[in-house]
Amino acid sequence: MRGSDDCLPQHEAAFLRIASGRPAEAVLIGGADHIFRVFDPGAALARRARELTVDWFVRTL
Repeated sequence: MRGSDDCLPQHEAAFLRIASGRPAEAVLIGGADHIFRVFDPGAALARRARELTVDWFVRTL
């Protein structure tokens, strides 16, 4: 999972190709930075990251 405004290089495609576990998926959250704008009280991006993470665990465990 990454934000579209993350300053780090995008390597999701390579990581998914070499991932040994399944399912393997990547999610891009539009407008989010590297820490999902956790210090911006008006942005719900950190909450969205948490929700997507919980949903992934519910679906895969």
